[in-house]
Amino acid sequence: GAAEQHMLSEYRSFQGSTWDGQVELAHNTAVKAWNNPQQIDQSLQLVQQGVYQKAKLMGLSGDQTQAMLDDAVSGIHRDVVEQALANNNPTYATQYFNQHRDAMSAKTREVLEGRAALREVGKRVAAEVGGIGMDVLDEEDRLAL
Repeated sequence: GAAEQHMLSEYRSFQGSTWDGQVELAHNTAVKAWNNPQQIDQSLQLVQQGVYQKAKLMGLSGDQTQAMLDDAVSGIHRDVVEQALANNNPTYATQYFNQHRDAMSAKTREVLEGRAALREVGKRVAAEVGGIGMDVLDEEDRLAL
């Protein structure tokens, strides 16, 4: 009856909070380990597990589950890039961004692509690698190199 329904509801709430905690902890761990790809991968696996378990508990559809997972993964990648920039490592930030851009939401990509630090490093890396000629860059950009 009502008591069983209440207990089940409390259990689901508790379990949902547990999975939320796992996802948040894994997210924070990945950001702290921004320059450790193995730790980031482990955190992404824990996030995936947490999201799937919570979605199962909540009875979410496959599409809803995928949307929740995409949002969580995109957030980790965004924050790892931001942490690399905060640690004054724009080269790593750019490389990480380029490597993981397909796992980020369009909104996250837009925000990060708009960051001046990434833009400037991208130009510098492209010029160093020879991806574009120096003549393509305007005078201000050439002076910055």
